[in-house]
Amino acid sequence: MNEAELRNRVVTMAQSWLGVKEGSVQHQMIVDTYNTYLPHPRGYTVKYSDAWCAAFAGAVSIKAGVTQVVPIECGCGELIKLAQKMGAWVEDDKHVPQPGDFVLYDWQDDKKKYASTDNKGTPDHVGVVEVVKGNVITVIEGNMSGSPDYVGRRNLQVNGLYIRGFICPKYASIAAKSPQEVTVENAVKDIGLSSPDYWMQVLEGKRTASGANIKSLMDKYHQAVSQAAKK
Repeated sequence: MNEAELRNRVVTMAQSWLGVKEGSVQHQMIVDTYNTYLPHPRGYTVKYSDAWCAAFAGAVSIKAGVTQVVPIECGCGELIKLAQKMGAWVEDDKHVPQPGDFVLYDWQDDKKKYASTDNKGTPDHVGVVEVVKGNVITVIEGNMSGSPDYVGRRNLQVNGLYIRGFICPKYASIAAKSPQEVTVENAVKDIGLSSPDYWMQVLEGKRTASGANIKSLMDKYHQAVSQAAKK
């Protein structure tokens, strides 16, 4: 599963809970899912009566199987601390996120105060980025205000009011590589093969290799492996 597929998996999981209302069986399932993460962050078991936006984000990540790169916490402030430790926190209101990232909010945001500086206030809420179209970010959130509170969508502008910052998980670090990618990487590491710099540029996305070049490289690699096995 590549990075794009992992991001889509997170978004799809969040979408599957759209419309869930606080107090329902599905809401309890979200909280229960969060509580399956052991040990409980800070030793706290989330209750059905607790604010649950961060628990929703955590449950999405747990169900999507990405907890290696997404911090799990029931408190927004603690989420930021964990994301910082993971190198996944983006302290920039103007950042344009990708689907599967997480946005933190500060309801006390005041553009008169933060117009020329980054908002570093206390975070109050969190949601999962579903899609970004132009200058509009669509976010799926648990514990959205309602009667009762529910899982729903919110649209906000890039660099808009209330943005505190973003958690941008390093999904690529846990994405499974295709057999071809593994073979090319191994071949590049073999100093006996020609033009290693060229293939490093291919792997880094700086250059596009033709199908013929890839086949030639893989043939040379498999030949080298075969010869080494006979020695």
